[in-house]
Amino acid sequence: MILPTYESKYFPYTLPPRLDYNVECGFAKLYPWTESPRTVANWIRNAYNRREKIDPDNSFPSFPINRTGHRWHYGAR
Repeated sequence: MILPTYESKYFPYTLPPRLDYNVECGFAKLYPWTESPRTVANWIRNAYNRREKIDPDNSFPSFPINRTGHRWHYGAR
């Protein structure tokens, strides 16, 4: 869920690379902020139902330390 404090239109370099990869392959979804508990519950239910239909892309290595700076740096895919 994109928080209301997010300053701009969605930009992939503001996401951790593994999350961006999983958005691209359809495993993860990004949604705009909502105040509706029913909408969020529906997103969670859909994610739960999708979990065994699409494999996550975990090809990007995990980070051993927290990032610094204003954006993620991607290597070659």
